[in-house]
Amino acid sequence: MRRSIMKTAKEKINNLLKSFSIKQLYFAAVLPLLILGYILIAFSVWNVYLHQMKNTLALETQNAIMNKADNFNGYFDSLYYATDSIIYSDITQQLLQKNVTPPSPDDQSLLTDILYNYMYHSSSSYVINRWTINNPIVTLSLQNAAGDLYTTSAIYNTEKKRTNELFGLLKDNITALHGQGYLFWDTQSRSLYFFRAIYNNQISQTDQFLGLLSIRLSSRVFADSIGYHSSSSSTSYCFVTTDGEIVSNCSLLSDSDCQELFNNNRLTLHAYNYHANSQELKYGNFVLMGIINDSKLYAGSYRLLRHLLILISISVILITGSIILAYRVISGRFNQFIRKISSTDSLGNAALIHMNVKGEFEELENVYNSMLVRVSQLTSSLHAQELATKDAELASLYAQINPHFLYNTLDCINGLISLQKSSEAQASIVSLSKFLRFAIKADNIVSLQKELEYVRNYLFIEKIRYQNRLLVLIDVPEELNSYAIPKLTLQPLIENAIIHGFNDSFKEMLIAVTAASDDSSVILHIKDNGCGISEEIIDKINHLDPSIDMDDKNTGCNGIGLMNIQKRLRLTYGNNYGISIQKNFKDGTHILICIPKKQSGDMSN
Repeated sequence: MRRSIMKTAKEKINNLLKSFSIKQLYFAAVLPLLILGYILIAFSVWNVYLHQMKNTLALETQNAIMNKADNFNGYFDSLYYATDSIIYSDITQQLLQKNVTPPSPDDQSLLTDILYNYMYHSSSSYVINRWTINNPIVTLSLQNAAGDLYTTSAIYNTEKKRTNELFGLLKDNITALHGQGYLFWDTQSRSLYFFRAIYNNQISQTDQFLGLLSIRLSSRVFADSIGYHSSSSSTSYCFVTTDGEIVSNCSLLSDSDCQELFNNNRLTLHAYNYHANSQELKYGNFVLMGIINDSKLYAGSYRLLRHLLILISISVILITGSIILAYRVISGRFNQFIRKISSTDSLGNAALIHMNVKGEFEELENVYNSMLVRVSQLTSSLHAQELATKDAELASLYAQINPHFLYNTLDCINGLISLQKSSEAQASIVSLSKFLRFAIKADNIVSLQKELEYVRNYLFIEKIRYQNRLLVLIDVPEELNSYAIPKLTLQPLIENAIIHGFNDSFKEMLIAVTAASDDSSVILHIKDNGCGISEEIIDKINHLDPSIDMDDKNTGCNGIGLMNIQKRLRLTYGNNYGISIQKNFKDGTHILICIPKKQSGDMSN
């Protein structure tokens, strides 16, 4: 049912298209399809290209945020390695291992000098210098294992007190990391602290807890850690705790707007659309929130898309105009072609078309002119073939009813009757009747079997006349009997052999008719031991061009004439076929008849 519906719909569409003129096809089929194609292109660009571009930009932005997060983590990794020079120095280890409560003034003074030198003097270590000279370390503090603030670079008592409170508050969290860095944002003082637990550096006593290290950092460390970024960029940054508290806002948005964006992940503000991409940081409970301005991020993509759509629209207009112009040019050439054909009423040079154009119409012109020339040649060939066939039929009929031929035949029959050989006489009369009937009424193209039957009737009559002096062998494979051959092809050749062979009345005449075939042709051989044919006549017949009118009388042949047979065969099948005459090794003639391998039923009369 479904196939039937589709077939019906297809037929209706084909019938509709067949009813259109070229102009209608252009404007009812080509233009709508063209416009539809451009609409699909625009839709594809809008969806596929823009979607792909958005994905690419989003991926690049996410990678940039991840790089900033890696910078932050790497920033504090370097601080972690820089503090190794304090907590694992021999003096620090020795003083903390004393575990004196409270520390002696000398120990306090010595560690104070160490911290001072660490913060304010250059070192041979790039890692230490990076943090102590180029970056904002505000204060350094050490607490021993007993919980006393061993020493600090802080100058205010409130800061010392707050540092001691944080040591007590965060000690468990810090020691749980076993020497790893712990980053903490102090909401009360609005300060960032970096903590580490100090352990014995002796391999045998690495689990011995010696104290805590605290570094208070300037808040600008957040901006320094992520590096420079333009304020006009589509991406800005904000450091937030996992609880949602704004620690450092490096964006143009207010803290409240950043808070809302962190909670909802999206924000619309002043006609700009924002969304957040957050990355958890390695140290502490911090999140680096990338604030992405979608309006700025995709502005270039939308602008490029608008330009593409404008270009597509312009191209639609230009192509539409080009199609209309092309239609007018093509339609004009078709009209010129049609007018020329309509005005042609006869074949000849006047009917040829000369449009003086290049390209397809030049090819069409050449094909049309070649067709006219071919038609003219075929018409002439058909006319010549018809004339040759008629001439052959008339000549054959004349030969058969020739009084001398009939007299000899009837005289032989009379002799048979006188000798009371009634059966031979009757057979002779039947053969003569079949012979005359075939010559007059048979089709132009007959089967090889019928042609051989005609030959046998002819030979039966001739053997009455020549008796045992005429010996004929016909050996043709049965599988070749159904192939087609023009009527009156073999008999005239055999007749020619008999006429020339019996010039010497005492000579015995031998004739052999054989046949073979290949993939495309049937080849018949007629050999005799007659007097042969002159080289001049053989050359003329073998190289006959049927388009040139040659007089058969020039061949010197009786009856239909070899030239006539050659002309008929080549007009029928082309110059690759026909007869080829050769001389036998000793005497006589060998004639080859080559015809295409076609069944008699496939040939038109």
